[in-house]
Amino acid sequence: MSLRAVSAMIKKLLGIRLLSILGALRGKRRDGSRGGVGRMVLLAVLYLYLGGVFVFMFGGMAVLFAPSMILAGLDWLYFAIFMILSFSLVFVLSIFETKSELFDCRDNELLASMPISPRHIVISRTLTVLILNYIEAAVVLLPAIIVYALAGGSVLGIIGAALVFLLLPLLATSLSAAVGYLVALLSKKFKKNSFITVFISLVFLGLYFWGYSALMTLPESELENMDNILPALESALAPIRAVGLSALLHPVATPVFAVLCMGSAYIAYRLISAGYSGIIADRTSAKRSEYRVRAMKRSSALVALSKKELRRFFSSATYMLNGALGAVFTVALAVLALVNRGAIIAVAEELVSDIPWGSASAALSPIMIAALVMLSSTVTVSSAALSLEGKCLWILKSMPVRARDVLFAKTVPHILVSCLPVLVAAPLLIIAVGASPIWWPFFFITPIAANVVSAFFGIMMNTALPKFEFENEAQPIKQSASVGLTTLILMLVGLAVVGVTAVLSLFGVGFIATLGVTALSVIFATVLGLIVSGPMARRFERLSA
Repeated sequence: MSLRAVSAMIKKLLGIRLLSILGALRGKRRDGSRGGVGRMVLLAVLYLYLGGVFVFMFGGMAVLFAPSMILAGLDWLYFAIFMILSFSLVFVLSIFETKSELFDCRDNELLASMPISPRHIVISRTLTVLILNYIEAAVVLLPAIIVYALAGGSVLGIIGAALVFLLLPLLATSLSAAVGYLVALLSKKFKKNSFITVFISLVFLGLYFWGYSALMTLPESELENMDNILPALESALAPIRAVGLSALLHPVATPVFAVLCMGSAYIAYRLISAGYSGIIADRTSAKRSEYRVRAMKRSSALVALSKKELRRFFSSATYMLNGALGAVFTVALAVLALVNRGAIIAVAEELVSDIPWGSASAALSPIMIAALVMLSSTVTVSSAALSLEGKCLWILKSMPVRARDVLFAKTVPHILVSCLPVLVAAPLLIIAVGASPIWWPFFFITPIAANVVSAFFGIMMNTALPKFEFENEAQPIKQSASVGLTTLILMLVGLAVVGVTAVLSLFGVGFIATLGVTALSVIFATVLGLIVSGPMARRFERLSA
């Protein structure tokens, strides 16, 4: 096949994937027609908001580091920090996206049966992920480059950093594709591969946040006196120095970095292309589960549907990691608060020192409770639960079960994975802040009620904005309007709860704020539960895939 024909084939396959993603974002109306631009505008606003949060976070970090590092001649360290942060962010976020695009798309079997080379399929699918990875890298590197230029950085640094921006996503994408390939191979060997995948991803994510927090907590005096520690840094951080010098058009480091990025992309391409057909064939000809005779147990329709939803949740690494990451943050918050108990109490005592009736414990308790409420907005399990039925929705609707039981069952995984960590985090936070017994019930009741609210709100939004057409499960979980809107609305509410509670706590009336949040959470949980069992259940009966 000629080079022009190969290019046309790859371009066609890439266009099909991008159009598929765009069509899935638009969704379908009840009459079967595609959704209008309103839905697209809504999603665009959502993604711009999320991108703005990252730009603000990394831009603030750049403003903190750039002046002192440029003055001390540590331009290499400045770019090394942001290159590592950008790489780790893109790598962690693209592991499941790459695996889903390469190995889990529904049209893999169709393409494999056609006279299309696996190499062309791999290139088109990887390019789809690469486009998204450039966007993710931009929210880290572009603010760093702009701040560097405004802070008086060298022209070579600006040009070299732009070159790094073009090359770094190639390295992250190739490594994430290789990890996705290994996970796909593991899935043939182990039934519980989803837990292995989640564990690996959480390790990378934990290392990422640990590194970011360590950089942000550098003492300001050290940043102002970088010239005093320059010799020690250059000798102790030689590999990192080489990474940073690649962004300064160094005659050796830059070509080596370019070869590394492009070479890793080529090796990953050859590796995956060689085994791609085998993995797809193994998935289509997978062994069916062996039926074993067991004693039958009677259960209600709600219990049976809930078990089905739990099996689906725990069998999907993408679903667990993207939908329930807030549960991990809940426990992490409690552990960090317990480890840094002395520093937190000292800061609180200083803030309430001018308030006669204020105390550190009385100020910290409502703030920690509000933080647990805010974390409930980061759990999005129920907001994708209905969409994951996809084209099999008719099976669920043909069952002799009530619509409200179906919707309530889809909130069960959400409630379990969000409320169980609260039972672990609450006692740790009580110890960390030295909360008096009057606060103890609120550490449990308030966040649990908030999690029930988020579960009902999520399934309500998913019923109103379902996404039954998708090529892989990552699309309804990560790229749907119901998940995006649920996260945005609940996060804004959670931030408002934390802000109002913090202000009232510093004035010694945090108990009133916590009592109000608890009462509102219980009321909203009840109201949303009635909406789900009434109007949303009737809407579910009218839905079609």
